[in-house]
Amino acid sequence: MSEILTLHVGGCGYSLANNFWSNLCREHKIDHEGRYYGTYDAELECISSYFHETLQEKFYPHSILVGGNFHLEETNEKQRLEDLFLPKKSITSGISNGNIWATGFLHDNDGLLKRTQKIIRKELELFENFQGFQIFHNNSSGTGGGMCSRLILWLRETFPKKNITTFSVFASPSEPDNIKYPYNTIFSLSYNLDLVNNHFCFDNEVLWDVAHSKYKIRYPKYNDLNRILCYTISDITAPFRFLNNESKKMTLETFTQSLITDPKLNSLLTFASSAKLQMKKVTSPIKNTTLFNNIFEDGPSVSCDLTKGNFINAMSIIRGNIDCTNFEEKLLEKFDQIKYPYKTQIKNSIKIERFQITRQKNKPSCLIATNHTSIINSYNKISTFFSRLLYRRAFTHYYTDEGMELDDFAESLELVKEYSNNYSIYNEILNQQKLKELK
Repeated sequence: MSEILTLHVGGCGYSLANNFWSNLCREHKIDHEGRYYGTYDAELECISSYFHETLQEKFYPHSILVGGNFHLEETNEKQRLEDLFLPKKSITSGISNGNIWATGFLHDNDGLLKRTQKIIRKELELFENFQGFQIFHNNSSGTGGGMCSRLILWLRETFPKKNITTFSVFASPSEPDNIKYPYNTIFSLSYNLDLVNNHFCFDNEVLWDVAHSKYKIRYPKYNDLNRILCYTISDITAPFRFLNNESKKMTLETFTQSLITDPKLNSLLTFASSAKLQMKKVTSPIKNTTLFNNIFEDGPSVSCDLTKGNFINAMSIIRGNIDCTNFEEKLLEKFDQIKYPYKTQIKNSIKIERFQITRQKNKPSCLIATNHTSIINSYNKISTFFSRLLYRRAFTHYYTDEGMELDDFAESLELVKEYSNNYSIYNEILNQQKLKELK
């Protein structure tokens, strides 16, 4: 047994819980009462990583819902999930943080943080071989940003050797309901980037474009975005829930070692074909060409220019009936085409880990998780918005009234810029290596 505890923080975390656990229950054949109804051994071999089995042979998620008022989206899975989540693992608060990072971080409204800490400790007492935490949240809100930063700080101090992975959603500049998102995002990043092991980044604006242009949803809602996003996250977690072709399971530690070469370079992007392939009927093995077209058609999970950066490390997670002949070589060729569309003589030498699952009877899907230096484009964009607001002292009173000082703004911005500079330096080193190869 090697358990992983998931924490869904704030309104975004709750919404993601709805779709994420629907996917996991469907893949592991768990019904709305927590009972297993499947017939395939592979569905139960590693289920203990995410589900706890009771003496009554029922399965409940290793999950805690934190913050706000618990409300699941109106979907076909609503009743199913309400029965699965135990009431004692849903920690609600009657006091809103008002989309202000300082309120969530500096004030423990309604004892939300203390109650969360208490339940986490009780949950960990049930685990035999605890691996770490996976946190679902929005960087740009009061609870998902501020309170979650405080929670991550406590987790790192209390469990210094445990792995912490975050699935962080970035708000879109066009969202009118959160005009303070640049402040909230930079404050969250200034804490989280230094404390977590893996920081998966997802952009609401990118998800909206994918839902609108690729899946022809005229007016995408948050539940549409979350459904597409959770197909991706389900693939990310598959190596912890299923054995590969060599009957091995991946741990959070080995996952981090495969993608993170430097703790200061821990932001990850994804390319996924999950949602598109899930909607198709596939009878014959999918070829590499079709697979790569599906993967890279939607672009990365965050808005960035891949031609201005370099791939550091990559991992492919493959499930289902997919032809993997010369997979790594063709994937490297695809990376070269992205970076140098007109210079094919420059070869990429990054290491690609492959985790292939064919024992699971599920629709085919493929995900590429990569550490790419172009992530600094997204951070620089948010930093620019932050600097413009701070220059005019716009909305700063929301934060100073809660106890923050103006020096805290400049310090947080400097920390994020320093983090981006680490990627810039590494990117320059890789560019120089490529130039030597070209000569």
